[in-house]
Amino acid sequence: MARFRAWNTSSGKLEPTLDAVNYKLVTQSSDLDAVVQRMQSAELIAFDTEFVSEDCYQPELCLIQVWIDEQIFLLDPLLLGDTGPFWQQLANGTHITLAHAAREEFRFCQRYTGRGPANLVDTQVAAALVALEYPAAYSTLVSRFASRTISKGETRTNWRKRPLSDSQMEYAASDVLYLPQIYFAIKSQLAKRRREHWLEEEMQAMSVRYQDTVDEERWRRVSGISSLQPRELAIIRNLYQWRHETAQARNHPLRRVIRDDLMIEIARLKSDQPLKVRSIRGMNFSRHSNDLNEIAAQVGLALQLPDDQLPKKVRSEANYSKLSQVIQFSQTALGIVCRREHVAPALVGTTQDLRELVAWSMGEFSGDQTPLLDRGWRKEVVGDVITDLLAGKVAIKITNPKSEFPLEFDQR
Repeated sequence: MARFRAWNTSSGKLEPTLDAVNYKLVTQSSDLDAVVQRMQSAELIAFDTEFVSEDCYQPELCLIQVWIDEQIFLLDPLLLGDTGPFWQQLANGTHITLAHAAREEFRFCQRYTGRGPANLVDTQVAAALVALEYPAAYSTLVSRFASRTISKGETRTNWRKRPLSDSQMEYAASDVLYLPQIYFAIKSQLAKRRREHWLEEEMQAMSVRYQDTVDEERWRRVSGISSLQPRELAIIRNLYQWRHETAQARNHPLRRVIRDDLMIEIARLKSDQPLKVRSIRGMNFSRHSNDLNEIAAQVGLALQLPDDQLPKKVRSEANYSKLSQVIQFSQTALGIVCRREHVAPALVGTTQDLRELVAWSMGEFSGDQTPLLDRGWRKEVVGDVITDLLAGKVAIKITNPKSEFPLEFDQR
């Protein structure tokens, strides 16, 4: 039994308390087998990870924190070696899996099993369906839903160093201790608002997004490609694949091989001459000198592609500048809806989503549909209101300037 310090905020002031946390450090395979066996009968499993990603191609897993039936286990991959049985059970079980801001946790599970955790619920996303803040930190949710404030003193700790200190293990344990309490509190609020299906939709969509990171279209996420033409997009596609293969072979972060902005400039240059590539500002650094020939070769392959093999632009170009005032007005409407429904605007949609909805409604966007009209509950809560507003069916009026909701919609 180990104990660590938390803070009780239920009284409205900070009062030091000691929360008992029964955590066990697992460094032997026999103990890992016992954890996996315990997972088999669990209805709810909460977990988190500590990893290092600054200097390697894939994040290096350094610690796994697991909550099972009031017991916390700290699995040490650096001493265990093989944590595969844990990930297999996490992915195959019938339990609900809890994690917070779970992208990397999903990817670790995917790396070991080919799929994500079973029945995953990301508390960061779930909280945004009943609160206005997104993305909210774990500590914020602990305060809001568990009336505690936890220490973040080990945020910049070296998780590769062994042995782990007591403070490191206490910090790690605290990252899963309150996840079940947070989940049940959010679940209760979702039920009161009849939004359980919202969470199901979000978790399904999130799993698809995370799974989608392994498909062949990942290169379309390169920052700055929206203005590129098909031939330039082909160059980006080639450079993206080359960068991943090179980074993996060297075990370097992608940005150390070549940054997104440099790939964009190379694509715009459209030259397969190494000296011309080197003339781009930023490409004359010594770390790029040995790669110039390979980079130029990838450009050359893209330049030789027939037109019918070039990637297509995904989104039509809309003239957002002439719609700027309408877009700003629509952002106000989005804020009214989200505040009234008590859901985080940042989860509902991005600024780009809103721009596309406005452009589509006004005939400036040639796509068949827009994200805010094609995402289940979002259309129900937000999409229809904004399209009615743009069509002049509703107006925004000020009711009581001093009230919690000073702005309201007025049906016409």
